[in-house]
Amino acid sequence: MTAHLAQKHPEHRPHVCHICSFRSKSVTGLKYHVQTHAETKNFFCPHCNRACKSKIVLKRHIKNHDPVKKYKCNLCSFATNESYEHKRHVQRVHSKKSYFSCKYCNLSFMQSCDLKLHAMSEHQSKDSFFCSYCEFSCETRNDYKIHVQTHTGKHRFLCDSCDFTTPFRAHLERHKNTHTNNRPFKCPICGYECRESINLKKHMVTHSDEKPFSCSLCSYTCKLKNLLDSHIRIVHTSMKPYSCTYCPYKAKTSGNLKKHMWIHQQIKPYKCRFCSYTAREKNKLVRHENTKHKDFIQNMVERTELQESQEGDETGIQVDISKE
Repeated sequence: MTAHLAQKHPEHRPHVCHICSFRSKSVTGLKYHVQTHAETKNFFCPHCNRACKSKIVLKRHIKNHDPVKKYKCNLCSFATNESYEHKRHVQRVHSKKSYFSCKYCNLSFMQSCDLKLHAMSEHQSKDSFFCSYCEFSCETRNDYKIHVQTHTGKHRFLCDSCDFTTPFRAHLERHKNTHTNNRPFKCPICGYECRESINLKKHMVTHSDEKPFSCSLCSYTCKLKNLLDSHIRIVHTSMKPYSCTYCPYKAKTSGNLKKHMWIHQQIKPYKCRFCSYTAREKNKLVRHENTKHKDFIQNMVERTELQESQEGDETGIQVDISKE
């Protein structure tokens, strides 16, 4: 019966988490999920100071200490003991597949926003929603959702506020939090708030001086694994996975590509405080203000210092009066 329900009725999830809206098909699945809400971590790694909430997470973590990596990338030095990490690495870093194709011409793009800009500027299209499975595009979100179901099936979970889709109800519930200001996870040290517990865990690392991740090729150390991965890719490899859709330019980081795209889009986000001058780079704006408005800036600094000294004198007078 359980196998039948899972195969014929995938939406049937009778086991509900008493803490959040997560629903599971089995008692075992719910048991593993409930462990994610636990505040205690009773499973410790014998190789480092890492503590985990469950045996499954600990077992997965211990694999990272194995010097012999089972899955190795054929295009770079990346290696891992998890097949899903290897697959994700290849897709994100080395894949050249373009998911969004223009229905008016032969061009294709990796992001829907790039296709939207292309369709608006080159073909005067009013479409705002683009299918990642075919060349379909439309103007309304409702038409887009109806079309996507022809590819994904009727059991696909769709967001009511955007074009996000997922095969998992729990993922949809977590995604819906991005459309609200609800931030239930709070840092006990500072005022940081976030929507997901994993983001709070990453934030808490910033309050620690410990840097457990070290580069095997240089002396670089960091607090988060994703920072180490970025360091190795940017510093120790020649990979440039971010490509410009307008010219042959390629970048090692998404930030560099974003700044490059400003050239094509004629965007100059940095504006002078004293005149109409704009710049694409912050250092050029600073150089402009220090050169063209040097006297004005100096006067502002002097007025600020004078105002602060006067406020300090008034505070001192009030203290003396209170003593009398």
